[in-house]
Amino acid sequence: MKEHDTSTQDQVNEQLNQLTALLKALDGQANLVKEKEALSALTEEATALLASKPNHPSGDALQALVEKNKELLASSELTPEAFATAKKQV
Repeated sequence: MKEHDTSTQDQVNEQLNQLTALLKALDGQANLVKEKEALSALTEEATALLASKPNHPSGDALQALVEKNKELLASSELTPEAFATAKKQV
């Protein structure tokens, strides 16, 4: 569009739609980073709890959850839904 002095409304709308989609994607990535940090903090808290109370009755279940969360945090295929589910479980 820079090469032209005039653009059609359809061209302007298309560019606006593309920019809007890119901004939403960036916002989604920022939210995903925040969710990852929150899950990481919860996982660290759970790990510390397990270390301080090794004979806790629900220790085995919590340990399995910690391992699952560590795998999720290391995964390259992260989704907001996966983080939300993992946070609720911890």
